[in-house]
Amino acid sequence: MYLLIPLFTIMVKKRYPLKDREEDIGEKADIWSLNGFGIILVREVDMDRVDEEFLRYWFGGFIKGMENVDEKSQETVLRACGVACAQSYTEQVFQEAKQNSEDLQGFLTQLARRFRGARYESTDEHTISVRYRNCGCDLVINGWVKSPMLCKCSAGNLQRNFEASLGIPVQVKLISSILGGGKECVFEVLLCEEHEQF
Repeated sequence: MYLLIPLFTIMVKKRYPLKDREEDIGEKADIWSLNGFGIILVREVDMDRVDEEFLRYWFGGFIKGMENVDEKSQETVLRACGVACAQSYTEQVFQEAKQNSEDLQGFLTQLARRFRGARYESTDEHTISVRYRNCGCDLVINGWVKSPMLCKCSAGNLQRNFEASLGIPVQVKLISSILGGGKECVFEVLLCEEHEQF
């Protein structure tokens, strides 16, 4: 498992100097500074050994900071997070589902099989309803984030997944979310007008 974390968080927490070379921090992980951009790759992390309380505080501070910026900035940052999340796993699952399907209904059925507790339904020729019975975000599951703002990340994730698999532009609208008080997460995916029928 790979986890991207801003470099200063672990460096400050562990009191290590910032370096532009690989640095071994013992059994926890290998760290690389990527040209001083402040991002690290933590390789083969044993999540039981990561300081859960620290991550909860850090992500709490991140969300608090995000709540103090304008909505356009929130959307920009969280959409980029959603794209990165999609590229880490779900985009590939969507592409495989598309490759193994003969039509849109088959594609949506494949997705529902791959993501338990999810429903994908074509409501008309340009609209897909996506419903999740449970939140699938690791940040929420691990208790690091509880803000419904994070659902903007999920919208960006879905947009990337559908665009990468269908090869057309889509728009994703958040209808309701569990973090926002809903019984399930509901998204509406709007396919571009000129899309071809599978």
